[in-house]
Order: sequence, then C-alpha cells, then structure tokens
Amino acid sequence: ARYEDYSDFGTTTKPKAALAFRPTKWLMLRGSYSESFRAPDLQFLYSAGSVSFTGGALFDPLRPDQPSAQLKTLGKGNPDLKPEETNTYSVGAVVEVPSGPLKGLALEVGYFKFDQRNLITRDSAQFTLNNELNLPPGRVVRKPLTPAEIADGHTVGIIDYVSTDWYNSSKQIYEGYDFSISYTLRTEKLGQFRFGAEATYLENLTRYNVNSLGDTTVTDLDGTDGVPLWRGNFTAAWRKGDWAASVFVNYLGEMPTAVISTGTTSPKQDAQITVNPQISYSGFWRTRITVGVRNVFDNEPPLYIPASQGYNAGVAIIDPRFWYVRLSRQF
Repeated sequence: ARYEDYSDFGTTTKPKAALAFRPTKWLMLRGSYSESFRAPDLQFLYSAGSVSFTGGALFDPLRPDQPSAQLKTLGKGNPDLKPEETNTYSVGAVVEVPSGPLKGLALEVGYFKFDQRNLITRDSAQFTLNNELNLPPGRVVRKPLTPAEIADGHTVGIIDYVSTDWYNSSKQIYEGYDFSISYTLRTEKLGQFRFGAEATYLENLTRYNVNSLGDTTVTDLDGTDGVPLWRGNFTAAWRKGDWAASVFVNYLGEMPTAVISTGTTSPKQDAQITVNPQISYSGFWRTRITVGVRNVFDNEPPLYIPASQGYNAGVAIIDPRFWYVRLSRQF
C-alpha cells in the first residue's frame, strides 16, 4: 500500500495485491489487483482562463435574432478537482515446457481490465448554450442589454463568451486479452536462437461521458477510428560468439469506417506492418558495433483522410526507412 499527501488536492492511499501459484512444474497461475490515481495538472487546478473559439458556428437559442457564429470560450481551472482514479484487474496463466525437444517453449494468456472513474472533463459549448437556464449562473456570460434591445423586447444580451470549466465526472472501461509465445533453442554449432510473439486484443473500450446535469452518453470505442482491436509484434534473434542478429516486426491492426468528432466519416484504415532488422559484432576490444534499419521496407502509414498530414498520428507508425550505426562499450 502507498500513502501520499499532496498540498493541492489532499491525501490518497492506494493498495496493490498480487498472487502467483504454481500447481505443477509446467504451469503457473497469477492474478493481481491494484488501485492508482492521476493527480490533476496545475493547469486544470489554477489556470486563470484559456481563450479559444468553437470549431463551428453555434446558434444562441435565447437570441434567435442573432445569426450562428463561432463563439469565444473561456476555460478556467477548478481548485476543487479530485484525482482521476483507476482500479486494475489482471489474471493469467503461463505454460512452460520443462524438458524434452520443446524445452524452452512458453505460452501465456492473460486478461486485464482498467476501470477508470472521476475522469476530468468539461461540457461542450453547444451543451452549455442549450441548457443555459438549467446550469449555474456564469456558464454563459452575456453583454449588457442595450436600450434598443430592451425596446425590441429582448430579455438577455448577446453572448460575450461561454465558460467551459473542468470538473470530475466521466468513466471509462478498458479491457482485453494478452497473448504471448516464446521459444529458445540452444545448439552447440549454430548458437542460440530465440523466437517470440506477443499480441493484444481489445475486447471493450467504453466511455461514459457524464455532463454537469448528470446525463450520461455511452460511447463504444473499441475497434473504431483510432482504436484498433489488434496490436502485436514478433521477434527472431540469433547469437553465436561475438555475433548477433535480430529482426523485430510490429503489427498494427486495421480500423473500420467510423464517424469522427467533426461529423465526417473516416474510411477504413488498413493494417500496418513494419520490419526492423539489425546485426552486431562485439569482437573489438569489448566494443559492440551494431548496424540496423528501422522500417526496412519503407512502409508508409495507412491513409487517413481527415488529418491534414494524411495519416493518423495518434496510432500510426510514421517513421520512414532509417539506417543507423551504434557503438557501445561496457567498462
């Protein structure tokens, strides 16, 4: 257990428990439970206000005489914010071959779940406008009424800015499965070979956005734009004497068509595979010389039309083919 005392938001105590059990020589079962937190940044707590403008034109329902327009928003810090909290669960099993021709083979499967709550969020400007009369005063700041507006029968002035302050509210569930397989083969003449593959399958990613009126909007994100269901990698390595070589393959699964936040539709993004080989020699005065290539086939990231750069920078591997030489020595 860990106890911490912060001057800006208070104290917190978070535990962790883990158990590993080996009923036989070849099988191990394990599980864990832990709690964690993320303290609010100073900007979330004490920012005097960041000015921006809405991405699109918004309509003021209390002043239908005004045309739709981009509105100024002011986002201020909230000193009453609490830390974001997460409960983490994991269980798994590991099978290892202890003898025979397959000695050195290990397989592992595991389940994980992250239950996040008290996530820091804020209302959108459109929601604030639509619910101005039900929200606390000060969310929509208006200019004083002019004599002409009063004569025309208006009861509120035109909008000066919309306040979008931070608060704790939303939740998120992230769960899936991990798979791995590894095998090490030792030979007298050819050296040592090592193979490994790992993959993660995203079973569920659900966001519960809770606005300041307590209404919840549930969004299923797994397998949507920017959230691939599968990720994985493969490694093959060889070592004999002063020589060593390896290749690392990274896999990013495809993502289907989805409606993104701007309201436009993103086409399906293809899967992406990059291959990264390297070779090294350590026979010069205990100095290791390594020559390698990242993304040896110079595969470009999948096309992503909504982004100005043409690829999804949040998930895609964007490095072009890159050669490198590295010298290292241990003392």
